Amino acid sequence: MRERSLSDARVIALVRQHFVPVWVNVTEQPVPDLPALASVRREWERIQHDPVTLWLFRTFQQRTFVLSPDGKTALHPKGWKSSDEPDQFVAMLQSALRSWQQVTKQSHPTRQVLTVTFRK
Repeated sequence: MRERSLSDARVIALVRQHFVPVWVNVTEQPVPDLPALASVRREWERIQHDPVTLWLFRTFQQRTFVLSPDGKTALHPKGWKSSDEPDQFVAMLQSALRSWQQVTKQSHPTRQVLTVTFRK
């Protein structure tokens, strides 16, 4: 992901202009305790007791979430799975911005949206 989507000039420009990026490594720290991530946190806590699932999650699972600044609202498209494809990542970020505009009724949001990417 870092070599593709997160290195793409369009992604970099969108993130710099509109987002506050946060990288969370769930092997070193827990899933943030935010309302928009409650289901992810519950899933993470559940798999702690299953060594095979835990290994798979830590080894292969990577997710990107776009949240409102207060952490209460997920703004990324429903069902979004992280993608290494820059075009798909740009589309997801643009969709999240549109969601944020609907939430705030702003026509030009500025660096007020929190992007959280989980990585093993």
